[in-house]
Amino acid sequence: MSENIKRMQNIVGSFMEKSLKIPAYDGFSKAACIALFLAREEAKRLHSPYVDEESILLGLISEENGVASQTLKAQGITLKNARTIVERLKGKGGGFKADVVPFSPRADRILEQAQEEAKKMYQSPIDTEHLLLALIDKAGEGTTVQLLTQMGVDCDMLRATITGNFDE
Repeated sequence: MSENIKRMQNIVGSFMEKSLKIPAYDGFSKAACIALFLAREEAKRLHSPYVDEESILLGLISEENGVASQTLKAQGITLKNARTIVERLKGKGGGFKADVVPFSPRADRILEQAQEEAKKMYQSPIDTEHLLLALIDKAGEGTTVQLLTQMGVDCDMLRATITGNFDE
């Protein structure tokens, strides 16, 4: 795990452990909050004016401890490879830099869909696997399925693997 990721996880973890609420992340697990925090950092790294679904995917991979990250790593997905494909698909923004990067409308819908995924599984709080399920939702208009497919992942099998973890 890189030092930057460890540092970010420690910052977010200590922030949450002090019981300070982040209104946008209320109802999300610690791992999901860390992944969303890392998604913002990925958006900044890409000089994007907003957090989009690709940033969320990169944040989920970066988080390292959640079900989403572990499942993607079992499929052979690495942060380095995912970043390369995202950059090839999107490029890097044209010098845009901001301290606060808002969520795009599509990313907001992904957060709402993650809440629905958690409800379908009778789970609370919303966790990383729910975010990943929302990203690969067939009804979605996003690019995550395309990205994962380019990386050799069968998204139907990925969904079955994640939901199968909770059928016990």
